[in-house]
Amino acid sequence: MRSPLTHLLACGFLCLAVMAPAGAGMATDSTSALQTRVTASKEEIMRSYILQDFPSPHPPFAFNILMPKDWLWFEKEGRPTAPNGKPQLLIAYGDRGDTSLVEILALKTERPVVPADWLHEWLKANDYQILANRIIPAATGRNADVKARKMVKGRPVLFRIRTFQKDDYIYILHCFSDAETYPQVEQHFLVAAETFELTGNTKSTP
Repeated sequence: MRSPLTHLLACGFLCLAVMAPAGAGMATDSTSALQTRVTASKEEIMRSYILQDFPSPHPPFAFNILMPKDWLWFEKEGRPTAPNGKPQLLIAYGDRGDTSLVEILALKTERPVVPADWLHEWLKANDYQILANRIIPAATGRNADVKARKMVKGRPVLFRIRTFQKDDYIYILHCFSDAETYPQVEQHFLVAAETFELTGNTKSTP
């Protein structure tokens, strides 16, 4: 069953396909902290998280990731089996109160795209307010790590968004929570970002 908060936000990803790289960098509110370090101990992580494996008949859509043990997998039906030129939702995984969710999306690009620049254009097009951001250099390109805010049906929602890239695919880790609960789940978002790992071949796929 799909989470209501997921339903409100998922449609935004479908309105933007690959855009040309943007020349301008993301604006940053320097007063907003961007937490970048997982503070939980190894023992805490082993006790509180579980490695979730997400296989797919389309190898580039297969991955695993650490998720809180008491969260639920909302997207078990209708997962994509082939790219369609748009960002496609692979999973939505969230808490039982429907206040916090982790989504993984994938986009197969038709030409070289810098992930950080693509995300900049997507955030602009969908009216996110960027609170803080950083660029994470990688062998495959410049990735983005963004904290943002958006009103969703009158509810203030905070987001933590990361990009990853391999071969012709950009992956978006799209995490969000109601503003009042965000501080309690930010560590979950950081753990997810640090443990996201592709498990299928991304080369020579249609």
